[in-house]
Amino acid sequence: MLCAGYELAMYLLSLKKPMLIVCGKGNNGGDGWAAAHFLLEHNVTLVVVSLVEISQLKKEAKSMFDLFIASKNKLESNTSSYQIVSSVEDVTQVLTEFQPTIIIDAIFGVGLNRPISGLAQETIERINNYQKSSPHCQVVAVDIPSGLSANGQPLGKSVINAHTTVSFSFLKIAHLDDSGINFCGQVICKDIGLKLPDNFLATAYGITAVNQPSEVLEKTNRAAHKGNFPHVAILEGASETRGASLLSARAAMRTGASLVTLLTNKFGETTASDMPELMHKKIQIPLPENALKHFSALVLGPGLGHDQQQLKTAMLLLKIALEEQLSIVVDADALPLLRDLKNNYSTQSIIVATPHPGEAARLLGISTADLQKNRLDAVKKLTELPFCPNATLIWVLKGACPIVLQKGKTPVVLEGGISALAIGGSGDILSGIVAASLGLISDPFDATIFACSAHLAAGRLLSKKFSRGHLASEIADLVPEIIYKNAPEKIYEK
Repeated sequence: MLCAGYELAMYLLSLKKPMLIVCGKGNNGGDGWAAAHFLLEHNVTLVVVSLVEISQLKKEAKSMFDLFIASKNKLESNTSSYQIVSSVEDVTQVLTEFQPTIIIDAIFGVGLNRPISGLAQETIERINNYQKSSPHCQVVAVDIPSGLSANGQPLGKSVINAHTTVSFSFLKIAHLDDSGINFCGQVICKDIGLKLPDNFLATAYGITAVNQPSEVLEKTNRAAHKGNFPHVAILEGASETRGASLLSARAAMRTGASLVTLLTNKFGETTASDMPELMHKKIQIPLPENALKHFSALVLGPGLGHDQQQLKTAMLLLKIALEEQLSIVVDADALPLLRDLKNNYSTQSIIVATPHPGEAARLLGISTADLQKNRLDAVKKLTELPFCPNATLIWVLKGACPIVLQKGKTPVVLEGGISALAIGGSGDILSGIVAASLGLISDPFDATIFACSAHLAAGRLLSKKFSRGHLASEIADLVPEIIYKNAPEKIYEK
């Protein structure tokens, strides 16, 4: 608690503004009292408010309060004070008289598992209303915003709307869940020396693929030729949505596929939007057994549509790909085809399914709203569906913070919340990145995480240029910069 308070105080010192710390009775409040103790040493203008009598503080929080009082008396500080409040009117009076520009929410932390009521609820609502009427005011939450559960679900009507959340040791699901991310604002994670068990939930995978590609990508040699790199096949989308399959093709090339072929039944109908690097292969039913010979991966779904003939073609390609042990990426309208995979295909078959919340909800037979209430539980249920039981099936539940899970492994929640990716075609780009990555990295689970990380990093880089008005193709065009720019020579063996 003392370490957490110190790290919180060091962050708050950088803001250099009058501060109000609002403390609850538990460990979160203890972090607030500990931070106040350290802030005293820097002569910060500070008011600490307790929502309970001091006698009601839990043991650890009481020890931090005692430390604050001892420091205050020793330093004879006249820039700090504390107050016990018993009503929301008392809180309003403090806000009105002190006019803080920084409010630190240390009311509830990750241990909260019940709806908030009484003075705590009223205080949260008053803080939220105060910051709305005071544009200069910023709210900093300690660990997670009060009113939010550790899994990101609001526990009632009142949740602190934080500008910044200072977390400790590791990110929590609340920081990365679609329901919680908007309450947290910018999340800053501080190391307080807590050792985590090896099987701890990997909520922050660490995008080593972005910063150090040599540690993630398979090594190759300088005499490599195009046949040593992935050759991705993509089923062309319907006429009105074929652009989706073209975006997927572009992303596969940008990720490192040496060849990309569009499988089409409209051979010769290319347009100005087609890339000159893109090859075309005409397919017709009945498909020959070697229809996918020489390909390393197959992408089904982008722009597919609901035409029965096209869906039949996709299903036949899916079965052939499984028999030939290709890596397969299934997205969008091809996802329902997974229900029909009952055969015992080889365990060497790899499928990566990439549904958005609506598609995943339909596969599970629940509403999208119910799925979003507990995304981690939903993705676990996806792994339990009886789809192609002998294959390696990896799920990517898309959303603000994607979750990657393979049955028997620890789920990986990737830090996102990047609005630049909230555009049409972004998911098609991800499909292409995944398909190419499966041919660049031997472990399919690592390859999928790598692909999702690169997709997020490209979106993050794009958002720094401008917040809106960009194209999905620009996400793909940034992927080489994310993956290869920093260490282009390190991926080679001598």
